[in-house]
Amino acid sequence: MPALLDRMRPQLETPGLTDFVLKGHSSAHMRIANDWIACPAPFESSAELRDLLIDEFEWAGIGLNYKNPLASMVVEGFRIHAVLNFGVSPNIQVSIRRLAERGCEVPNPFSATSVSHQWFEELAMAMSAGRSILIAGGAGSGKTTILRALLRRLSHLRLVTLEDTPELALRGDNVVSLMTRSPNQDGEGEISLDRLLREALRMSPDRIAVGEVRGDELGVMLEALNTGHSGAGATIHANSLADLASRLEALGMRAGIQPHSLARQVVSAFSFAVLTNRSEEFSILQVGKPVLGQNGLEFALVS
Repeated sequence: MPALLDRMRPQLETPGLTDFVLKGHSSAHMRIANDWIACPAPFESSAELRDLLIDEFEWAGIGLNYKNPLASMVVEGFRIHAVLNFGVSPNIQVSIRRLAERGCEVPNPFSATSVSHQWFEELAMAMSAGRSILIAGGAGSGKTTILRALLRRLSHLRLVTLEDTPELALRGDNVVSLMTRSPNQDGEGEISLDRLLREALRMSPDRIAVGEVRGDELGVMLEALNTGHSGAGATIHANSLADLASRLEALGMRAGIQPHSLARQVVSAFSFAVLTNRSEEFSILQVGKPVLGQNGLEFALVS
C-alpha cells in the first residue's frame, strides 16, 4: 500500500513517535513522549494530498468523498483518520496513530515496581475469574493499551472484540474481531456497535471486549453482563471517576435507561472501574468499585 504511508515513512519511523498529524498539506506535527513537535510536511499541494487520501481509502474499500468526507482505516499498524475540506473543515486533516504491533506481547505495560503493575496483576486475575472491568480515561490515556494487555492474558479463551477500527490487534485461532460499518453513499448498509454486540452474544464467546462504549450498545452490554456473560472488558471516555458516573448516566438516558436502574445494572455488571492517565508511562491513577450512593451511581476508591 501504501503510497500514503510511504510518503510519510521518514516521519512515521521516528523513534518514540505515537502520533503524526497534518493540517492541510504544509503543516505537520508528531507526538513524542506526550510533546508535539513540528516537522516537515511531505506534500506539495492540498490537491495532491486529497487525491492520495481518496485513492488509498478506496483501495481499502472505504468511501472518502464529498458525501462522506470523514473516515478511518487501519493499515500496517497505523490508524489513519482523514477529514476532507468539503464543508466540515477549512483544511484537510489527517491524524495517524501508531498501534501496538500484532503479535507483540504485552504481558504487563507497567514498571515491575510500580503500584500500577500490582493493580494490573489484580485486574488480570479478576478478568480471568470472570469479573468485568470498565476502563476510563481521556483520549490517548492508555485505555486500549491496558485492555489489550488484559485480553492477551486470556488467549486460551474464545474472545470476541467489537470496535470501530481494529486497534486491539489480538491474534489467535479462536479470536473473533468484529468492526462497525458506515452506511454507503445511499445511506444503506450500516452496521452499528449495538448490533455487533447482539450478534457477538450468539457466537459462544468466553469474553467480550468493546473497544469504546459511546451509545446504545451500553444497554445491550449491561443486559448481557447481567444475564450470564461475564468477564467482559470495555473502554469509555471520562476524565475522573465522578465524570464516569455522569457519562454512564448520560449514555443510559440515550439508551432509554433511567439513572436508578442504570446504577443498579452497572453495580451488578462491573467489578472494577479503572481510571487511566498518560504521563511518561501509562499509569493507573485510580481503581474504583461501582456502588449505589445517595445520589445514584458512584465509584468507591479501592486504591
